[in-house]
Amino acid sequence: MKHLFKIACLVLQLVATSVSANTLRTAAQESPPKFFKHSDGGMTGIGYDVMRAIERLDPSIRFSGDQSFVPIKRIEIMLEHGDLDVFFGFIKSEERAAKFVFIEPPLYRVSDVLLAREDDPIDVQRLEDIALLAPDGIVLVASGTAQAAQLKKMNIVVDDGGKSVAINLYKLLRQRGRLVFQSEVEIVSALKEYKMENSFRILPTRFNESGRYVAFSNSVPAQTIAKVQVALDRLNKSGELAQILSKYR
Repeated sequence: MKHLFKIACLVLQLVATSVSANTLRTAAQESPPKFFKHSDGGMTGIGYDVMRAIERLDPSIRFSGDQSFVPIKRIEIMLEHGDLDVFFGFIKSEERAAKFVFIEPPLYRVSDVLLAREDDPIDVQRLEDIALLAPDGIVLVASGTAQAAQLKKMNIVVDDGGKSVAINLYKLLRQRGRLVFQSEVEIVSALKEYKMENSFRILPTRFNESGRYVAFSNSVPAQTIAKVQVALDRLNKSGELAQILSKYR
C-alpha cells in the first residue's frame, strides 16, 4: 500500500507541475549572435541563453521551438496570428508595437553598420548617400528586417533575398552587392563564426542605435507575460544579462 501511495503522490505531483507550467512557443532566427548553431549542431546565442536562464529562475516557464530556424518575416507573421507566443530579439518599431507586447529591458542595445569588402575603398557618411551610388549601390539586407524596410523607404536599391547574415556575407564576397547593412553585434559575431574577418571592413559611421527586445503575441495572458518580465528584471539587476551578452562580443 505504501508503494502504491508513493506512486499516486508522484503522479499527482507530475500532473500539478504540467498544469502549472507555462510552455511558450517560440522560434530561432538564424542571426548570430542572437541565435546560431555550433559546429556540433547545438543551438546557442543571446536569445537562447536568456531563455535558458529564465527557465532556471522560474521553473514554471518553458520555451519550445527554439531549436529550429525560421525566417524572420515568417516569425513576425506567426507571432501576429498567435501561432507563436514569444520571440527573443525584435527591433521595436511603431508598426510592431501596435501588434505585439514588448517588455523592458532590451536583451541588448546595438547600432547598425555598413560592411564593405576589404578591397573596396567606399566610405558612406549618411545612408542617403547610398542612393547616389546607383546602379552600383545595391545593399544586402536580411529578409524581413526593419533595416530592409528603412532602406526601401529611402529609395535605396536593396537585395533582401538573403535569409541570414551569413548568406549576405557570401553574396558580398562574390560582388553580388556593394554593402551589407546589419546590426554591428550580428555582423561581428558572424565574421568571427565564419572566420571572414580579413575579407571585409566595417565602415566607421554608426546608424540606428536601438534595442533587441522580447516580444509577445497579444494572445498570451498578461500574467504569463508578467512572469517572464519578473525573470528578465532579475537577470538584468543581477548582471547576468550583461554577462550573457559579453560572451558574444
